[in-house]
Amino acid sequence: MALLLTGSLALAGCSGGSGDDDAAGGGSSSASSAAPAADLDQVTVTPAAEGATGAAAVPQVSVPAGFSTGQTTTKVVTPGGDQEVATGEVVTVEFVGVNGRTGEQFGASGWSGSPVSFVLGPGVIPGFTKALEGATVGSQVLTAVAPEDGYGAQGGLEQAGIGPTDTLVYLIDVQAVRPGWATGTPQDAPLPDGVSVAVDDGTHVPAITVDGSVPPPTALVSQVLVKGDGDPVQQGQQLTMQYTGVTWASGEQFDSSWSRGTPFDFVLGEGQVIKGWDQGLVGVPVGSQVLLVIPPDLGYGDQDQGDAIPAGSTLVFVVDVLAAQ
Repeated sequence: MALLLTGSLALAGCSGGSGDDDAAGGGSSSASSAAPAADLDQVTVTPAAEGATGAAAVPQVSVPAGFSTGQTTTKVVTPGGDQEVATGEVVTVEFVGVNGRTGEQFGASGWSGSPVSFVLGPGVIPGFTKALEGATVGSQVLTAVAPEDGYGAQGGLEQAGIGPTDTLVYLIDVQAVRPGWATGTPQDAPLPDGVSVAVDDGTHVPAITVDGSVPPPTALVSQVLVKGDGDPVQQGQQLTMQYTGVTWASGEQFDSSWSRGTPFDFVLGEGQVIKGWDQGLVGVPVGSQVLLVIPPDLGYGDQDQGDAIPAGSTLVFVVDVLAAQ
């Protein structure tokens, strides 16, 4: 996922797990001195040999050096089935990325390792959304991403050797798609006293109501509201999720990935989030929705987080676990 994301953190902790997403490039792309062109017919794709492993399992994508386009274009290399990808859904892909300016590979995930999963939309570069919206599961697509739909708007991506005017060429295998919100079986267990959760049927966004006159729990509460059918998440996995958070005392929302329009990614169990998340999400099946009530010692303790989260706050979250890899 490292080289699909928007923003300056595009390479931080987002490996697809294949060991092939080295921004320094590899041997699966080749450059030539052919004249610049925006014609995808000038890009050749050579499948890996059957049974190949490691870097040899990655298809070769050959792009003539100086390849550029002012408009993102996509063509289907191999058709898929009938299930289409839509913005807001979690899509799982394998990909190879090549810089059109140099003809060199800058990243790859899958084939020899784990594919990557992400929510299609604002969290990935616009060119990926344009390439995959309407694509079908099982298809392989080739896309030339114009600079304005890649990393041009942020001045390039220095870590990957991508400049602000570089066209990016991606070969993408669409493996699976699933909803970008919790799916599965609603659970009947009663909520803690003082808390209620309502989910909008159209937007899937949860609303949390807290009665601040009720004393909050003193221990961590991790309660599955909707049980997904995916594998239980484990420490060390990168999770993708949507969430809403309020304080117990005021019931006021202090943060929401839904409001930002971009899901949140982090690695479970590595201290990237508050302890209540690291502890409360272990073992939750992918596709689930979870209520977390987090006492101060597993939240921000005696440190305030601006006016929204006073020191000593008990925090209440509803988290939709969308993907783990």
